[in-house]
Order: sequence, then C-alpha cells, then structure tokens
Amino acid sequence: MQKHIKIFCLLYFFLLLNISCEKDETCHCNTEETCKTPTENDDIAIYEAGTQEFGWATASKNGYCWEASSSGIYAWSDSTSIAIYMFTYTTYQELREYFIIGNLKVDSIGRYEIKQDTQLGAASASLTLFGLDGDVLIAGWKLLENECNYITITEIDTIANTIKGEFDVHLTKDWGDEDEDIIQDIHFTNGKFETSILE
Repeated sequence: MQKHIKIFCLLYFFLLLNISCEKDETCHCNTEETCKTPTENDDIAIYEAGTQEFGWATASKNGYCWEASSSGIYAWSDSTSIAIYMFTYTTYQELREYFIIGNLKVDSIGRYEIKQDTQLGAASASLTLFGLDGDVLIAGWKLLENECNYITITEIDTIANTIKGEFDVHLTKDWGDEDEDIIQDIHFTNGKFETSILE
C-alpha cells in the first residue's frame, strides 16, 4: 500500500510540474498560413535574400513569401545577449531592409516575448528600409505592442556556434520619407531562421 502511495505522489508531482512548465500560449498565431508570391500589381515590396552566407530567415510578410540573409551577433557589453539580424537586398545587392530582433539571452531554449520597452529585459524588434542605393534611410518601423510578438529559440549549438528559431513580429511605421509610398503596418508571421553567431 505504501508503495502505491509513493507512486501516486510521484505521478501527481510530475503532473503538477508538467502543467506549471507549459509555455505561455496567450496569443494564438496562424500557423497554417501560407504565403504567396507578389505580382507587380501588389502593394508590398519583397526584395532579394542575398547570399545567406552566415544564415537564412523566412517568413510571411503581410501574406507574401519573404526570405533574407541573417546573422547573430553578441552584444558588446553582455556575452550572454545576442541580436538576430536579417537583411534583404536590391537586385544589385545593395542593402534594402535591415530587420533586427535584439536583446536575446542565449542561455536557454524557449519562447521570449518581444516588447518595445526593453528595460524589463524583454527582446526588442525593429525594421529599417534603405533607398535603392543602400545608403539612405527611408523609413523605420517599431513594434505594434497589441499584437502577438515573440521569438522562440529552438536550438543553440555552442560547438558550431549556431542558433535556430521561429518568430512572429508585427510592426507599425515610426518614421519615414513622406514622398515615398510606404506601407503603415508590416506583419512577419510564421518566421523561421538558422544562423551563425558571429563574434
């Protein structure tokens, strides 16, 4: 009888542990969404992915297929914090989009909320658009706080110095050239990346 009580207590303990360790799923993103290839009649700009020398990223950008080159870089002041940089280019290989998810602690696998205010230790995100020649800033987007913004680190390889993950990030125009026809909100959904962490 005493053996059954111990087994029951152990099962009960593991059940409680499993319930308390479940990830926060307060926002439910559309994982079944498929992206489409834009035509010249669409009002969304999709640029070239570049060489993807250090890594890659894919997502649905406002419903359209988006690919980028990526790299991870450690923070100057904190070797446990990195930023994931994602870049797209013009057909002439000039920098066009600069998308960053920063302030990531790389000590564990898991899901991290992305917020505008990083004072609470949360990850952050922003997007910058460059002109066709790659040296003039045209517009910038900041986080849409009321949306489901997160990054999930699915794998960290400390031997190969690589990191893999998924993300959903929703942005709204923060500043920009008024002469340009620039979209107000950008939604990166079902994002995935795999990249080297550069030192």
